[in-house]
Amino acid sequence: MPVHTHVDSTQFAHPLVPTMGELNQLADDFKVFLMAVMVGVLKRSTQRNLVPAGQYEFEVSRGDVLKVGNERAFRQNGLPLAYRDAIAARVSDRIFELEAVQLLALAELASHFSSDVYAPRLQPDETGAETPIRGFASAIAGAAATELRQKALALGANDALVTRVRDQFRQHLSEWSTAVPGSDADAYEWEVREQSPGNPPRLKLVANAAFFDSNRMKSLFELGPDASARSAGSVAAAGFAQQPPPLPGSAQYWFGLEHGQSGPFDMAQVRQLVAEGRLNEGTLTWKAGWADWQSLRMAPELVALLQSATGGAVPPKFPGAGR
Repeated sequence: MPVHTHVDSTQFAHPLVPTMGELNQLADDFKVFLMAVMVGVLKRSTQRNLVPAGQYEFEVSRGDVLKVGNERAFRQNGLPLAYRDAIAARVSDRIFELEAVQLLALAELASHFSSDVYAPRLQPDETGAETPIRGFASAIAGAAATELRQKALALGANDALVTRVRDQFRQHLSEWSTAVPGSDADAYEWEVREQSPGNPPRLKLVANAAFFDSNRMKSLFELGPDASARSAGSVAAAGFAQQPPPLPGSAQYWFGLEHGQSGPFDMAQVRQLVAEGRLNEGTLTWKAGWADWQSLRMAPELVALLQSATGGAVPPKFPGAGR
């Protein structure tokens, strides 16, 4: 029976070998698919008895949620043309809003997809020695990790921050991600390592609300206002580069804002930031004479600005602000 006439053709490998251009498009689409899953743009349907099984849903507009295909369909044909650009744009928007620590955490999640969700199968040689063989999905997840890590570096992350997030990734994973039920059935069985009896299923993970709260993520990785593990005098340990001295004659400040280190700002510019609601008492701050980044609350003149702008009360950053 021809494959394309089967009730669920996605369970088979594509019968036609794609051209190099088609293969590159499939790779790009699959990378977008993986990122879309990680940031919640595509959600695996919980509806049972679907054919094909394991379909993902996309909210085309508010309240209008449509099924757009399953992972194997994306592997064979790419994202559906009717929604490809919209899905890619939605992913791009969510990635753009992330700070360096969030991008690094997401990069480690993509690496987890590469090594665990799509665990490379083991190929024994004539001596019985086994060599991991990465499949298509594992390789694309690895490429996504590299891309996300480069974005974080472009925002000012340094090697110390990269290492910290990598070392603490699994320790905090359950606090900012949620398992996608049934997603272990998405991968082709012949492409991934056989599951050992008694081991948990290799489920995809999606970033939850905690992940999109940048202050929460900074706190988890000891970068936030209440970080206790950062040692005095260690600016680099906070993931920001050493700062130059300010120009003489005026107070100048540097802040850890939405997209990383920003500055210098004179007092007039600081007033504008306060008016825009971009500063709070927990904002990471540096000024001349300080050995390390500290909370803004350690600068009385800035606290006074905040209090004058809010009538004396300075609330914490509202959860999900900036989204």
